[in-house]
Amino acid sequence: MKNFILALTISGLCLPVLAQTPAAIPSSSNPASATMQKGQLFIGANGTGGGGRGEGLRSTTWSGTGQLGYFIARRWATGLQFSYGNYRSINNLAGASSFFPQPIWKRNESNFSPELFTRYYFTDWKVKPFVQASTGWNLATGEYIEVNGETTNIRDNSFTAKAALGVSFRIGKRASVDLLYSKSLTRYTTPTTFADLDGLRLGGTFLIGK
Repeated sequence: MKNFILALTISGLCLPVLAQTPAAIPSSSNPASATMQKGQLFIGANGTGGGGRGEGLRSTTWSGTGQLGYFIARRWATGLQFSYGNYRSINNLAGASSFFPQPIWKRNESNFSPELFTRYYFTDWKVKPFVQASTGWNLATGEYIEVNGETTNIRDNSFTAKAALGVSFRIGKRASVDLLYSKSLTRYTTPTTFADLDGLRLGGTFLIGK
C-alpha cells in the first residue's frame, strides 16, 4: 500500500510536466492534432475473458469495463469507469462416484466496481503508448454450493486499485483500438479473489469534441 501511495504521488508530480511537454511533431502538421486536446470527451471500453479445464475442474471468467472521461490537458484524460465481471467454476472430480453423483462444489461470483481513472498518452502519433491507473470500490456477490447442498453466500466490499500499460492504434480521426496489460495493486484477504483480472485486455476509445 505504501508503494501504491508513493507511485500516485510521483505520478501526480510528473504528469502535469509531461502534459505540457511539446509533441515531437508540430501540432499544425500532425493529422492527429485535432484529437486528445483539453476539453474533449473520452469514451472507452475494454474487456477480457477465458476458461479452463483440468482435474475435473471447469471454469469460465470474463470482465468488461466502460469509461467516460474528459481531457484535463493535452493527452491526459481522467474520469469514471465501471467494471463488471463474472467467475463460474464447477468441480466434477467425484462426479462419476456412487458416493458423490453430483459435483463436489460449484461457485458463481459477480463483481461490480465503480472507479476513478486517469490515462496519459505519451505521443500524438498513430501508434500511442499510454499508462493508466484506477481506484475505487469493488462490490462482490455470489454463492458457493457444496455437494451436500450447503450454500455459502459471498458478500464482500473492498478497496480496489489497478495500473495498466498499453498501446493505442488510431483507426480514424477520433477512434482507436487499444491493447493493454492490467495489473491489480491490491491483495485480497477474503474469499473474493476474482474481482480484478490481471492480463491482456482488448478495447477501444472514441473522442468527442473539437
